[in-house]
Amino acid sequence: MKNKTNWSGELMRNIIKLIKTVYLLLSCMLLVSCGLASDKIDLTDGIGVYKDFVVTEALALEIGRAVLKDTYGEEVFSEITLTVKEVEKQKLYVVSFTQEGYALGGDFSVAINKKDGKILKIWAGE
Repeated sequence: MKNKTNWSGELMRNIIKLIKTVYLLLSCMLLVSCGLASDKIDLTDGIGVYKDFVVTEALALEIGRAVLKDTYGEEVFSEITLTVKEVEKQKLYVVSFTQEGYALGGDFSVAINKKDGKILKIWAGE
């Protein structure tokens, strides 16, 4: 009689584990379906959506500087001339950086959307 197994106790522990597992799965499904665990952000409307946001010439210059710094490093700013030109028809700014003096391939330009600041194109001279 000492080797008799208590099946009812083990069965109850397994049932409790099963209930916990089902509860966990249902909780995860609820979070995902509610969007709390989603990586998608609704940008159509609501708090934080700036419908009247317009990039200024100064902001375009800062965006262009950030792109140039990321590409060539901080030290490049001591040797360049910065210009910002507005292209009204296409509603964008072109930020150009030119090395002082003449250098083959010494220019770098960034086209920036006036509406949202999106970088549309990056190119360097040849």
